[in-house]
Amino acid sequence: MVQYINHGFRGSEVDGWNCRTEAVFPFDDLLIGLDILLDRSTVAWEDPANYRWNDYRNHIRALRAGEAVTLDAKSPTSEEAGIETRLIDPRPIVVVAGFLALHDGKVNGLFDTTVFIDLPEDEMQARRRVRANPANPWDTEAYIADGLVTGTREHVAPQRDIAEYVLDGMKSQEELSEEVLDIMGKARPR
Repeated sequence: MVQYINHGFRGSEVDGWNCRTEAVFPFDDLLIGLDILLDRSTVAWEDPANYRWNDYRNHIRALRAGEAVTLDAKSPTSEEAGIETRLIDPRPIVVVAGFLALHDGKVNGLFDTTVFIDLPEDEMQARRRVRANPANPWDTEAYIADGLVTGTREHVAPQRDIAEYVLDGMKSQEELSEEVLDIMGKARPR
């Protein structure tokens, strides 16, 4: 099983890899739910408390054991697309795509290899601004200028040191795809 941490690209942008990588596990679908987040007074999107870690651990263990899993799809991308659940079949290669995918040390040992895509803060902010939804509290200019950077420094950036491979997020999606595919070809099952 391969883990790919997706920093700077949206989960929907890796969907095209499905046919080449066998299965994609979109970490963002483990969000506790926008309805719950919007009820909180202050929430940093990057806060690990916003995600269902027990589900993550159980799903990854099940996939590793050769069992299919059904995710309750709670990401904004899935909700906008009307996707309520995702069935992920165990395959020879399962890519976990998400900006906090390496955050849980209890799961990291289950992956055959790990990748972190490193993106400079100014580029991360620019990409967020391009796809910003004005109704989303995490897409306001104030959040992008401060909360996004603070949350990334605190919760996302430390994963860089955990990853076996660190890739340059300034490369094109095509170049990054080729690098990830090359890494997956080198991965040895544990």
